Amino acid sequence: LSVMGPPNAVYYKEEDKMHDQRRAGGGGDKVTSARGDFFFNYFGVGVDVLFDKRTCNAKKIILHCNPPHHRDFNAYSKCNFSIPGGIGPDSKWEDVQRVLGQASGRPVVNDRGSSENPFGPTFFHGYNNVIFEVLQNGCLASVCLFATLS
Repeated sequence: LSVMGPPNAVYYKEEDKMHDQRRAGGGGDKVTSARGDFFFNYFGVGVDVLFDKRTCNAKKIILHCNPPHHRDFNAYSKCNFSIPGGIGPDSKWEDVQRVLGQASGRPVVNDRGSSENPFGPTFFHGYNNVIFEVLQNGCLASVCLFATLS
């Protein structure tokens, strides 16, 4: 973080569990959603970092490829990353498979509804500690790096 500086935005994920909180002096219960883990968003370099709310350790790093036919186009700059074997933000899914081999299992399909995404669904393919978001045309949309929980 000392190299990246302060984020452009912070996004708090909501906890899955609801909890009760007493209203001061009101005598009743108010159900609210607690803040969970949080993202630091670096739009100018195309990176999001997810932090654990308890330990403040980084859990995930998302690298955005910024293809023009993705719903997040121009929300982030292209992250100019390099994964050993020649994989970068302009790589195609076939390039990833040539370097890393076939992904195990079927991809998770994210269609987010046609009204929100006129470009069609994206496909999430998983390998050990990395998930590739791939567009229908084979372009990479994002790469998510994460540590295996012990």
